[in-house]
Amino acid sequence: MKMKHAFLILASGKSSRFGGYPKAFCKVDDTYVAQHTVDLGSKFFDNTYLVINREIYDDYKDAVKGCKTLAIGTGQGDSHSFLRAARLIKQDCGADRITLCWGDTFYLDDVIFKRAAEIEVDEAAVGVSLSSIDPEPYAWYEPDGDMIKASHFRAKDGVVETGIHDQSVFVFNLPDICSQLESYMKVLGLNDQEDYINKEVSKEMKLLDSFTYFYENQPKLKPMKYALVESGRSYSFNTQEELEMVREKAKRTKR
Repeated sequence: MKMKHAFLILASGKSSRFGGYPKAFCKVDDTYVAQHTVDLGSKFFDNTYLVINREIYDDYKDAVKGCKTLAIGTGQGDSHSFLRAARLIKQDCGADRITLCWGDTFYLDDVIFKRAAEIEVDEAAVGVSLSSIDPEPYAWYEPDGDMIKASHFRAKDGVVETGIHDQSVFVFNLPDICSQLESYMKVLGLNDQEDYINKEVSKEMKLLDSFTYFYENQPKLKPMKYALVESGRSYSFNTQEELEMVREKAKRTKR
């Protein structure tokens, strides 16, 4: 039987570094970033979802066409928000596999989504991070063969000349990632019902940190793998200046 593959654009954060305006609803070439992502990626998947913060749901629930828009709380880190969204999607369409991308990322073309839809996820792995070799990445993977052994961050570990940098597209076996993130949540001592980070816990539930946890807890948990794709096809933004750079990239690509 054919595996059902869902596509998730997760845009449930508060955009605090961006002044509070939802980044997924910024416009590039007069099109919402989220709409652009749906237009590029939805044709490769069985079901497409945009998940946004419930605080903005009434304002934007009908803003993006070609997908189903769902609302969640912000969660305690991006991994917790993803877990909440994945549960809703699993319940809604019964998907076996899920491709995740962030709502604040602008993609120049559909190549990475085609790759995500076609990629094989080994039964021994929880999923695959589509990545590229980039100069001075803000975050990078320490590999063990094609597995992710650990995730590193510039703010904590300093600058590296080049690194295996995620391109904000991840493919997961849906039941596995839900159960493994629930395990990770218990280890961190987070309350599944809370929307904000518990200040008594040393760190929030970050997705890239979870990959280190998965690797370190084999064979009980399945590790995360990575697959290389072309660099320079996706751009995230946290400031107005970075958004303007994305707009310029989009203009140059169309020429």
